[in-house]
Amino acid sequence: MFRIGDQIGPYSLLQKIGRGAFGEVWLAEEKTAISSHKVALKLPNEEDVDLEAIRQEASVWEEVKGHPNILPIIKADLFEDQIFIASEYAPDGSLSKWLKFQGGKAPTVEIALRMIRGILSGLGHLHSKGIVHRDLKPENILLQAETPRIADFGIARLIKATSNSTTATGTPSYMAPECFYGTRSEQSDLWAVGVIFHQLLCGKLPFPQADQVSVMNAILNGQPEIQSSIPGQLQKVVSAVLSKNP
Repeated sequence: MFRIGDQIGPYSLLQKIGRGAFGEVWLAEEKTAISSHKVALKLPNEEDVDLEAIRQEASVWEEVKGHPNILPIIKADLFEDQIFIASEYAPDGSLSKWLKFQGGKAPTVEIALRMIRGILSGLGHLHSKGIVHRDLKPENILLQAETPRIADFGIARLIKATSNSTTATGTPSYMAPECFYGTRSEQSDLWAVGVIFHQLLCGKLPFPQADQVSVMNAILNGQPEIQSSIPGQLQKVVSAVLSKNP
């Protein structure tokens, strides 16, 4: 659909980064007479996105700028019927890619703790503004050096209820039990942090079932498989955060 060199509003497309919550994500560049800067440009499928919701979200995104663990959205606009959302570009990739590079888990417990503190700090900032992320996972945590920065907050709210996109309901491995019934809250975000923390500490998911239906059934009816390799006190933390009662 899009090609290198295409112009979307003030942005020229440089390289496709991948697919995001509801469309393609490109590395793009805006040039002025004096300077240039790169952004991550989300180009959603128009039929899946609620334009009015984007208008409402824009003021929310403006409120949360300035926190070191938040990757801010710079601009949302419409160009020749194409919606685009520009956010800061994080050149060091996602926490998901970092975990793969590290063999699936943080190199040390100390690094896992430092990473999770940053994530919690950013999440606390969102929650203080009344924002629930709704789809927190390693793919939505981007890195600047070793500083985690939460991205794509509010994106799930922009997807139309009639959309076929599976991201409208979240990512099963990181979803709290109540999310499967359409309820999300700050506690639901903290459940996702608990899953990520378990992953950072041992390289495994606490609900490691192979398919989405089995994962959902385990989250709703089973108990997390907390690995014995995790230090005892941290096992208690993960277990508490993964309580089925919000």
